[in-house]
Amino acid sequence: MPNIPEATAALETALHKKGVESHVQNAFDNLASCLVLLNSSSPSVQMIRKLCTVLRQPLLPLYNVCLQPALQLSCAVLSTVLGKVCDTHNFEDENLRAAWDTTAEVILSGILDFLDQQDGANVESDGAAWEVLCRIICGFFFVGSGRGLPAFSIPLCLSAYNALTEIAARQISIQNALRQRAVLGGERLGAAISGTRDYLLLEALLLLFARLLPPTHNAAQGKLRRVKFVKEVLGSSKLFKCSVELLDVMQNISGTHWDDVAARIIDILARNEITCPQPFSINEIDVCGRIFPQPLATDRLIMDKQAFLANIVIENDDVCESLQVPYSHIRTITLDNSEQNVPKGKVLITVYLTSPPLVANVEMQSPGESHLHAKFLLQNDALGRFMEALRRRGKIELSQSTDESEEKAQEYLDWFGIQVHK
Repeated sequence: MPNIPEATAALETALHKKGVESHVQNAFDNLASCLVLLNSSSPSVQMIRKLCTVLRQPLLPLYNVCLQPALQLSCAVLSTVLGKVCDTHNFEDENLRAAWDTTAEVILSGILDFLDQQDGANVESDGAAWEVLCRIICGFFFVGSGRGLPAFSIPLCLSAYNALTEIAARQISIQNALRQRAVLGGERLGAAISGTRDYLLLEALLLLFARLLPPTHNAAQGKLRRVKFVKEVLGSSKLFKCSVELLDVMQNISGTHWDDVAARIIDILARNEITCPQPFSINEIDVCGRIFPQPLATDRLIMDKQAFLANIVIENDDVCESLQVPYSHIRTITLDNSEQNVPKGKVLITVYLTSPPLVANVEMQSPGESHLHAKFLLQNDALGRFMEALRRRGKIELSQSTDESEEKAQEYLDWFGIQVHK
């Protein structure tokens, strides 16, 4: 991979040969002038933010005109920036590290923007440059078991995983490369799946796994290749106590929608490790007085690491968005299983909030403080797991072990004045 000065010079030469329009040349000139900021021995957050302004939208015309040299320059910059994020000893100010993390996310988001513009088109002709990008991502974000997880933000990791999936979707050669241990391989992918405790990242990793499944072509050799790769990813009993269950799910996926397969994998992981994202089946969720149905089996309430998550459809827009109820927004929780208020076999969970939930990462409009809540009905037999999952996330002080009976469930209510109505 060329260094930044070499990649900058190569892109400048390619643009000169093309005889590009003025707006493309201006985009390059602005980029080149800002890249010198990477050489600063004491960059400020403001300097890094200035660099960010030229690393997403302004790069799109350069990708469109000279993809390979523009992508090579982005790879060189990305590798340098990720190295700065990892070199934590150089950061006395956490804000500086976060700024570099955001810079890397901006670069990857710009690449995803470009791929989205291609509308699924194959970009195989520039495969070498794409493979360099994939190698950089795999080198930083998939460290393998026993070496710890990368110290990157969730948005940055999500952009990295999505970039691999989108590139692989367009290039068979990249799929083949990513299956190889020298680039990624099943074992490192499995270690990442096993180690993540964030639902969105787990979902993205499982989607990448699906993209990398070798095609069988309905032939014996193809089936053997797929079985081998699946075992590399999910078959380690050291990484997965439930490896036998996971492999059993993957043996019977023919004709099954991947969302259903992923949901079953997440269920198995959740049953075997309470700190994994915990899914709960609900029919609907009342958020600040607005009812959002959850009609599909894969529409579940997720108890994530830092928040409750659910997918909701915004009325009149028919757009599916992510709902988040951060634990930091919760004031108190009440449980009601009285016969006059709640259907038999269920318990009404009411989460009272200090701030509105987030929809697509933006605070939801609420009619007033008295309506700051989220309500949903939970099956009684899921209550013990629900309360234990809260406790393990540091939200409840408990000394009792998990027990799903109603009597023991009452012992799990020592968090922020949780009350039970009977």
